[in-house]
Amino acid sequence: MDHACDLVAELLDDVRQVQSATVHIDLTSFSKLLSRLRPAAGREVAREIGDILFAG
Repeated sequence: MDHACDLVAELLDDVRQVQSATVHIDLTSFSKLLSRLRPAAGREVAREIGDILFAG
C-alpha cells in the first residue's frame, strides 16, 4: 500500500492536467481504498486526491 501511495503521489501533478472521466473513477476508487485501510503513507495522498476530485 505504501508503494501504491508513492506511485500515485508521483502522478498527481500529471493527473491535475488531465481531465479524464476514467482517471476520476480510478482516483475515486483509490480514495475509497485509502479511507478503508488508512495507511500512514496515504494521508497526504488522500488529501491531494480529495482536492483534485472536489475542485471546481
